[in-house]
Amino acid sequence: MTNALLFDRRAVRRNRDRAHTSLAQADFLHRASAGMLADRVQDLARSFSSVAEIGVGGDLLRPELATKLAPGASYLSLDLSLPFLQDLPTNRWAVQADEEALPLAPGAFDLIVSNLCLHWVNDLPGCLAQIRRALKPDGVMIVTLFGGETLAALYQAFMQAESQTMAAMSQRTAPRVALQEAAGLLQRAGFALPVADRQRFAVSYPHIFKLMHDLRAMGETNAMAGRLKTFSRRDTMLRLGAAYRELSTVDGPVPDGEERRIKAEFEVLTLTGWAPDASQQQPLRPGAGKISLANFLVQDLDEADGVD
Repeated sequence: MTNALLFDRRAVRRNRDRAHTSLAQADFLHRASAGMLADRVQDLARSFSSVAEIGVGGDLLRPELATKLAPGASYLSLDLSLPFLQDLPTNRWAVQADEEALPLAPGAFDLIVSNLCLHWVNDLPGCLAQIRRALKPDGVMIVTLFGGETLAALYQAFMQAESQTMAAMSQRTAPRVALQEAAGLLQRAGFALPVADRQRFAVSYPHIFKLMHDLRAMGETNAMAGRLKTFSRRDTMLRLGAAYRELSTVDGPVPDGEERRIKAEFEVLTLTGWAPDASQQQPLRPGAGKISLANFLVQDLDEADGVD
């Protein structure tokens, strides 16, 4: 019987637990993404009385949302990693929870947020549906996650290196959501007014091993269920560095005596959806328009500009 799961959730938890002591060394993407997410919340003309944050990481998001919380607002923090939760202030509600089985009461929250966490979920549509059920009518969800174009050159370099040094290639490419699919996922989960957009980040490194060091510090190393569970061979890693440098280098002049730097590209998707409510703007029924489309079309082609 084959394993149908894409991700090994025990490995995801181990990676996050390990990142508890190292994320602050490489949290630049998490900080940038938290700022983007907070800006979306700040743009909403309302305050929130009941908030859930899924995946607290280094507690970067909660301070950014402070001005949008109503007096006496409840704020629930959830994370797969217990060490991250233990770092939170003692006056905060915190629950260790798996994102694939969220312990959230139906209709309990008017805002649910998540920063760079949900891309390791096996059933993302199911997770989004759970979030949707936990929202009050007209409640909003805003989440960020790594998209499908993240580290594409790294995965390609791994394929080249393993094909040249090993008898078989391991599973390293983590399936990610493409921007074109994101709005459809929100609709499938029952969200109204779905919006999906993206931001790309390019980060330069002296060599691939510094990139991999940062990925480990972030808790973003390979957690695929079918991954290679032994250390990579030395010749494979050396070939990996060479292959990556061929695929992704920083443009521009190089100082004398220095090697050209490589770049790593990350795609961060922001997904926004609202729990349906009668007060929201609704599309008109077909035929319900009061102005005829004909008013906006040229009735006689001879009247159109450029037609003799």
